[in-house]
Amino acid sequence: MSEDLGHRLAGVRLQQLMYLDTVGRLEHFANAADELSVSQPALSQGLRSLERSVGAPLFERVGRRQRLTALGEETLAFARRVLAEAAWFEDRLEKRLEGRAGRLRLGLIDAAALYLLSEQLQSFRQRHPDVDLGLTVETSDRLIAMVDGYELDLAIVVGPAPNETAIQVASEPLYIYGPPLEHAVEAEQWVLYPERSRTRRYIDQALAQLGVVPTVDNESSNPSVIAQLVRLGAGWTILPAGIAESISEPLTRRSEAVVHRPLFAVRRSASLPDPLTDALLNELEVGRAT
Repeated sequence: MSEDLGHRLAGVRLQQLMYLDTVGRLEHFANAADELSVSQPALSQGLRSLERSVGAPLFERVGRRQRLTALGEETLAFARRVLAEAAWFEDRLEKRLEGRAGRLRLGLIDAAALYLLSEQLQSFRQRHPDVDLGLTVETSDRLIAMVDGYELDLAIVVGPAPNETAIQVASEPLYIYGPPLEHAVEAEQWVLYPERSRTRRYIDQALAQLGVVPTVDNESSNPSVIAQLVRLGAGWTILPAGIAESISEPLTRRSEAVVHRPLFAVRRSASLPDPLTDALLNELEVGRAT
């Protein structure tokens, strides 16, 4: 029976349900046609097609009025539910196509989530209250893998840019922290990001330019852990000020900026245009410009 019902309603159109709703309310074909700005023959034909789909008459004529049959009443209730859902989805669809609603899965490195882009993300939430923004904080390489694996729509990662769709949204200076020193080459023990991490590449380049060959006793992908180890006397490090100087016991900066690490917004290569992702990218780029 359910298969027959599915085939029976397969040809029903929203327009026919709108006709039914209007005639059911006005009880008059001509008045309904005027309100809907359609011809009366077109309205009558649409309702006859609907009656063929459900398999029985929906109206009976009483004087000059069109009264719903019992089946017509049930069909009208169904029609109004469908039209309400259609109106909701049409509004949702319009907002989605304009980048104002929908689900967006964003990945960020810790610095982007904590302070670098927090104002832009808060602004985006305020401007787009109908967007379901899901956040994931991970390392750059893990975030890129999640983008490629369709787990994320967009990710904010440390450069270099992994593909042609990447857009730079920030540049963050890194400084030396640790015990007092006259020259960086005097530093012997270092606590750094993991050797294969993206931030470490920039740090190694900076140290090489300073003539430093570091002895790395400890590594961590968590910059807060690095800062704590330096605070405990484990040696020197290179960190962003947003991590090293925003804690209750800030580390002492021992240099000017030794390098800047770029942050890129990354989506899949050859990804289809998406207004919602574009809206977030615009917010990030506007925030960078200001």
